[in-house]
Amino acid sequence: MKKYMLLFALGAVFALTGCIPCSINPFYSEDNLTFDPNIIGSWGENNTETTFIEQVDSSTYRISLEDETGRAAFEGHLFKVNGVLFLDLFPDADELQMNETYKEHLIPVHSVYRVLKTDPDLVIDTYDYGWLVDAMEKQPAPLDFLEIHGRMVFTSPTEKLQEFIAANLDTQGAFLGDPLVLHRIKR
Repeated sequence: MKKYMLLFALGAVFALTGCIPCSINPFYSEDNLTFDPNIIGSWGENNTETTFIEQVDSSTYRISLEDETGRAAFEGHLFKVNGVLFLDLFPDADELQMNETYKEHLIPVHSVYRVLKTDPDLVIDTYDYGWLVDAMEKQPAPLDFLEIHGRMVFTSPTEKLQEFIAANLDTQGAFLGDPLVLHRIKR
């Protein structure tokens, strides 16, 4: 169940329908980008291809997710905060299969995932959305955000997002703790 929830959330970021932390600004900055060739390839579960990761340049990946509901394409960036690896995903607008008027009504957002392992499996986790809601209810809230259809969309600058990430790397309950494990698919 957890695997399907995280895959759904990864595929639905641009629609603002999941419960994944999202932001108008990127979670990474140019100075903390990193590259890991281990994530390039085809990933899935039970030999079913679900995720394809390709290198675009020295710090950018093209990430495509495919399942029975369709295909979603993202630009991905790996970055480190205090030595911990994260992945920022941003929808690839060129891949949206809809008319231009509809596209103009969508605002793409960045989402963030903690990368626990890249070899031999790709293991990712995300923030516990309930924990995030509780954290944002503190006064003053640690990050600026808008609530859009019951969903938090962070508006803080990248620097503040990274400060929040760093401050909560070891906070009990901040992450789901039930990571998605994708296995490399051999061709």
